[in-house]
Amino acid sequence: MLISEVPLTSYFHSLHALQYPVLVAGLFALIALVQSQMNTALAFDQRMKQLKTSQGKALAIWAGINLITGSVLIFMTEQWFYYFHAMNASWGLVNAGVAAYVYFHHNRVFNQPQTLLEQVSRQRHAENMLFLNIGLDVAFVVSGIALYQRGLATEDTYSELWQGFGISVIMQGVFLLVQDLTFLYLHAKNRLRIYPIWRKSLNC
Repeated sequence: MLISEVPLTSYFHSLHALQYPVLVAGLFALIALVQSQMNTALAFDQRMKQLKTSQGKALAIWAGINLITGSVLIFMTEQWFYYFHAMNASWGLVNAGVAAYVYFHHNRVFNQPQTLLEQVSRQRHAENMLFLNIGLDVAFVVSGIALYQRGLATEDTYSELWQGFGISVIMQGVFLLVQDLTFLYLHAKNRLRIYPIWRKSLNC
């Protein structure tokens, strides 16, 4: 089947499936921005800890949503929806592990005293990792589109699998992209707030 021959309703159903992650991501972004504005008096270490642990919490909530809904709806749906929820549940499991590591690791690290050079190093590392993550997020979205288009272009037994998996990967990539862009902005804002002090102290 040619892509041009696919009914427009197929695309509308796919776009509908992408609505709630964008809304959830926007909510997380708003909460993070408000929280950042409300805690301007905190020291750099504490703001950094708050950003990293908040990132872990946001990912944990997203993982929980996918793990629970995917595990339940996989038994209540069929066709490409079945594969969509199966992939979501798998992503939820992986993201839960990543979120747990991010939260507990950085909660421990930033509870310890840090030198000025350690602060600079960890700030740069945080932003560089987010840039890397953003690249991966874009790759996820592109890969998901490729999987979905492959499903539309074939009529074999795997057509619905490719479509369901593709839409799930697109959705996950969109959410992670919005989250990573939000926290990159907040980390950059945190760095600019302390940069004059770093520059003066390091005499550079």
